[in-house]
Amino acid sequence: MRSSFIMSLCLLAAAGLSRLDAQVEQTVKVTVRDLGVQEQKSPMFQAGGVKDKVWRPKNWLELDLAMDVKKAKTPGDNTTMVDSLDLKFYVALNHADANKKYYLLTGTMTVLNVPTKVGEQAHALAYVSPNTLRRLMGDNKAFTASADIKAVAVEISYGGQLIGGHTSVPGKWWEDLSKFAVVDGEIVPKSRSPFAPLWPDYDLDVKAK
Repeated sequence: MRSSFIMSLCLLAAAGLSRLDAQVEQTVKVTVRDLGVQEQKSPMFQAGGVKDKVWRPKNWLELDLAMDVKKAKTPGDNTTMVDSLDLKFYVALNHADANKKYYLLTGTMTVLNVPTKVGEQAHALAYVSPNTLRRLMGDNKAFTASADIKAVAVEISYGGQLIGGHTSVPGKWWEDLSKFAVVDGEIVPKSRSPFAPLWPDYDLDVKAK
């Protein structure tokens, strides 16, 4: 009797999870319009009251994710925004380690207050620092996106469920991590880069960690 009761609870839980998964898929939909990849030189600012430093701007890697987001109307929700989306970026460099495995940079962020109005694209910006690129590529090469990037991809999740993504080359090439020399956490949001004060209404807010 007890085992039958436990089995019934498990079946109900599984049914509830299935409904939840379906609800997530139906309520939020993401269409990636572009995943731009380019080099951006360190911005130069001037400030009063400080002694200046002599320095030379270097090339950062910039990822610019543009997406259209839609959500279904649900009872009690009159907003036009999605509270948050989770993004995971993958960047395969055209450079390998001593074992001849290409470097794969990864990074995650949670973007907040995502607009869903028709015609209003949502942008998320992410960066890789010149020092990270220099460490992996070598001292004698300035980074350029056209020469030093093999492929890029992003996975987009809502409520713990994968709902969209984009890749610059066919196939889910990033799924078998054993093929790469993985460097995690080196792709960071704009707020952790020198570009933080720029373009304040262009890209989405990012959840602080």
